[in-house]
Amino acid sequence: MQAKHVIILSTICMSLYCSAGSQQLTREPQVRVVVKATADVPGRTFTLGEIADITGADKALTAQVSSTEVGTSPLPGLNRGITSFDIITRLRFNRIDTKQVDISCPPSVEVTRGGAEASAAEIVQAATASLEAARKGSDDNATFEPAPLIARLFVPAGKCVYQAGAPRGQVRGGAATVPVTILVDGNPVKTIEVAFRIKRMGTAVVAKRMLTAHTVLTADDLSVTSVEVQQGMTAPVTSIDSILGKRTTRAVNQGAIITASSVEMAPVVASGAKVTVEVSIGGVRISAPAIARTPGAVGEKIRVMAMDTHKELVGTVVDAQTVRVEEIQ
Repeated sequence: MQAKHVIILSTICMSLYCSAGSQQLTREPQVRVVVKATADVPGRTFTLGEIADITGADKALTAQVSSTEVGTSPLPGLNRGITSFDIITRLRFNRIDTKQVDISCPPSVEVTRGGAEASAAEIVQAATASLEAARKGSDDNATFEPAPLIARLFVPAGKCVYQAGAPRGQVRGGAATVPVTILVDGNPVKTIEVAFRIKRMGTAVVAKRMLTAHTVLTADDLSVTSVEVQQGMTAPVTSIDSILGKRTTRAVNQGAIITASSVEMAPVVASGAKVTVEVSIGGVRISAPAIARTPGAVGEKIRVMAMDTHKELVGTVVDAQTVRVEEIQ
């Protein structure tokens, strides 16, 4: 009977001992981490201490947990999400016993990086100034058409200065780009390429209507307008008066630019027309009837045949009825 009591007493003592040991092994966590739902971070990377409130009795462990790098910060002005799994993974990576850390974390944590939006207008303004400086002295009434920047630009917070480099490309007319570096508090943080289309403008005569080939031009057929002068482009006619009375060499569409090759002097003498040929012989000028063999405009040379001698001569068209032949020896 006594032996039975001894066994029972021993069992009770053992149970009490194990219970005390278990309580010692499952002691309270030494550090408490309360993660914020949203957090703003300043640098390229962020630590747990920057996105959570951390307290604990163990100062060394608290400092270690607080300084644990959680991840890479988003670009300035943007955000990224993290979860409690990301935090636990980083703690374990740094060999921190997560059983000693009590983590309270929202389902989703949004981390943003402080910054400012760069001014697209000031970027383009700096690029335009550089382009104008490179084209100083060019008197071609050029206009600059910058391509729109494709996205909003964010940089770290601070004083922004926009520094444009030398233009590249066809700065006299065509496509060109200008690099613009954004400096924040004197430090370069980003370089943007601003693309331009440079349009050189000039005066040109254009057709007011569709003109068929060999149309003799009048003032009602033409108008003067401002056009883009492209590189390699044939020089346009700039004065209506200079081509009045001439005729088109080919069909010209409405609105098309008139060039020197688009027009020619209109012939006043047709092939087969009866004309008077003036011939100088020994200082004496004589006239005789003739027939034009080829058409010609005033000032052009054509072939004619004298009707009385049937001799073919070459002379210069004076007007619709007269052809002058050089002195015959």
